[in-house]
Amino acid sequence: MTVRLEWLGNAAFRMTYKETVFFVDPWLDENPGCPLKTGEVRHADILFVTHGHPGHWGRGDSVKIANTTGALYVAPKELCNYFVSKKMLPDSQVYRVEPGKKYEVKGLPFEVFSAPHPPVPSFPAWLAEVPGEPNCGYLWSFGSKVILNFGDAECTPLFEEIGRKYNIDMAMLPLWGEGMGISMEYGVGTCADLIAALKPAKVFPTNRYSEDNPAMRLLASKLQERKIKVEVFPQKVGLTFEI
Repeated sequence: MTVRLEWLGNAAFRMTYKETVFFVDPWLDENPGCPLKTGEVRHADILFVTHGHPGHWGRGDSVKIANTTGALYVAPKELCNYFVSKKMLPDSQVYRVEPGKKYEVKGLPFEVFSAPHPPVPSFPAWLAEVPGEPNCGYLWSFGSKVILNFGDAECTPLFEEIGRKYNIDMAMLPLWGEGMGISMEYGVGTCADLIAALKPAKVFPTNRYSEDNPAMRLLASKLQERKIKVEVFPQKVGLTFEI
């Protein structure tokens, strides 16, 4: 059984497994080039949100989708508690997760990890109050297929442990570049470090949405230089593929 994935720009994905449809970090309405808007989402079973930074909880997009579709909102407990306290989501609709634990929702098993977030620029007050930590990653098991997603992450020994424990078919990993408050050299180097540690068969670099992204070219060069063999998907918004 395959998993169908559609990249919606930045860190946003729509994924389908069997009859279950779920979104990951759905920032849609203000996401440049995103082919889908929140008002067009008719169905979602689960929303996975990695952390509370604007490009990941979507400046409210994830909450809008949850409210219109009734999807279960899976996120770090700190973020879930915030939305419930603000009456943005009912307690019955959130599914609180913690790093280092395993879960199963709607028949889908997954594990939650956490890694440090790189330094980022300050946000306006109304965005800064949304809990940005912990910065989580999800590892899903789709039958024999293993897919890992980290919205953002600095490379730590944790990733080598994950790489040793799992044969990862697909990893969606952050690739920072120009205009993101993090130097492109640092962002690309971190992405290459993550790939080297995890050893996935395929990788989708996220957090950018330009089809002519200089960070992608630099990443290809660094992977070749380090003799890291991995299939890298192009950053083409709307790209749909199966694993």
